[in-house]
Amino acid sequence: MSGYERDQKRPAGDISKGHAHNPFGYQPPTAAEFTVMYGGQEGPTPFNRRKEGVCLHLVQFELDASGSMKDEIPNLIDSMNTIAIPAFQGVSNSTTARNGLRIGCDLFSETIIPAWKGMLVPNKLSPQQLCVHNFQRSGLNGNTNLYQAILHGIEQLGKLAAYYQRITSEQGTNVWPRLLVFTDGADTSGHPELAEDIIKYLSGRQDPGAYQTVLVYFETGYGLSKDKFEALSKRLRFQRYWYFGNDQPIEERRRTFRHELRLFSSRTTASNK
Repeated sequence: MSGYERDQKRPAGDISKGHAHNPFGYQPPTAAEFTVMYGGQEGPTPFNRRKEGVCLHLVQFELDASGSMKDEIPNLIDSMNTIAIPAFQGVSNSTTARNGLRIGCDLFSETIIPAWKGMLVPNKLSPQQLCVHNFQRSGLNGNTNLYQAILHGIEQLGKLAAYYQRITSEQGTNVWPRLLVFTDGADTSGHPELAEDIIKYLSGRQDPGAYQTVLVYFETGYGLSKDKFEALSKRLRFQRYWYFGNDQPIEERRRTFRHELRLFSSRTTASNK
């Protein structure tokens, strides 16, 4: 039974004023549970009502650190450090609209390991946030538990969204989760049935525009072909997929990724207007 199914069996309580159901399908953690599970080194990042009173965006990255992605690790690091983190820092520092951002990141292979502790505001992340050492830890560089990593990201975002929705509802704050999964697309965990749990949850979103999901494909020659990856993305009910070919020069990849991320982050900004 998935975390989503377990939480659906629990009473959700009053998640927001005037709403008797949990719009994200997960039981929100208590403040103490939140601190343990999602707090950073200095504890959980507090909600700033003055700066973040309109929309709070929760962005979760799941990065494939399995053996088949070994040659792409430098590109993953480059994508996060030089493009993704600065892009979201720009959105966070925008003076045109009040907006809030929390960024989380996991590395996954046979196990799922947080790249940093907690969901942090972008300005808490450094230009060298990820390094090769992060990808050399025990439990990585093995098989690809892709479906489990996606479910983990969904569950983490669901619980975080439910928590923030509960504590911000009286201020009229909208909580918008975003899930980005970077992979070569081949699940080798031996548990294909987990795909049905992903489909069940992503198919049941009441507001698909608010809950954005993106599958980012790195062509490695070891994972799925481009056509099969696109089919997988559609089957799992992801809204979009991004493609990066193994024949693309690094500068072309950077331009493509920067363009795609700008579209993604521009929707984050636009939703606050």
